[in-house]
Amino acid sequence: QRLPFVLPGNVVGAVYAVPGGVWAANDRTAASDVGFTFIASDLSQFNAMQGPPATGFPFTQVRHLLGQGAALWAGTDHGVVRLDPARGRDRVFAEGDGLPDSRILALSTRYGIITAGTPRGILRIDDSLRVHPVGPGFSGAALALTTSGDTTWIGTSEGLAITVGDSSEVVRAPGLNTASLQVPVVALAWLADTLVALTPDQLLWRAPRSAWKLGPSLSVVLGRMRTLVADRGGLWVPGDNGVAFARLTSPALRPLLAGDIPGDVFDLAVDPDYLWVATSGGLVRFLLDAIRP
Repeated sequence: QRLPFVLPGNVVGAVYAVPGGVWAANDRTAASDVGFTFIASDLSQFNAMQGPPATGFPFTQVRHLLGQGAALWAGTDHGVVRLDPARGRDRVFAEGDGLPDSRILALSTRYGIITAGTPRGILRIDDSLRVHPVGPGFSGAALALTTSGDTTWIGTSEGLAITVGDSSEVVRAPGLNTASLQVPVVALAWLADTLVALTPDQLLWRAPRSAWKLGPSLSVVLGRMRTLVADRGGLWVPGDNGVAFARLTSPALRPLLAGDIPGDVFDLAVDPDYLWVATSGGLVRFLLDAIRP
């Protein structure tokens, strides 16, 4: 469904569903400045934030968006950004504020705490906006993050790792000692109470009190995969070639490839009616009733 509105820029790097619509973030390009736009579900509102008029925002790319209360949080190439859309205010957390690296590779939220992964470690921003290191002994790249209880799950280039509480130790996740399961993890999501990890080729998951399992190859259809979002017993997964739906033990279903998707896919969001796809060629939405398997 092609929508009759204009975003500040065509390269949409992140999208996040909220009640009544979605927020979309576009990158800075030669033709446009970086910005955040709220798009109402009924297309009655398109409200953009583009930073101070004289300078704009101090970053170029946004690849992660999430909400915490009334605030919008963004993971950018120059820090973690907290936006207050109601007041039009923003605050940037960068290396001078305690981040090990300003390039944000992953972002998650739970119980008012923001957790961010960088190429050189992990940090938390608490509800008082103070920055704390997570697993201070870990200085590698955190490609993906999620939490459960006091456990932080970390996707790395060498597999899935965890750290518990304020421990400085980051260790391999239990049950992943065999070589076939020690593969890069680029995204994490929860499908009910099942933790699902995305590798460049397939899904890796574990239900409570069970062993880790690998699903069939998805990259045969989708190419190198990037992220995932849960939806009604399965997950939407994008790759270099497009987007498809997959269940834990299924191949790629109902793929949306070239012609359906106008560019490289960076992010996805699901609301009750639509799948929203952030791409290098704009923001696209699909009616879920029309594309679900």
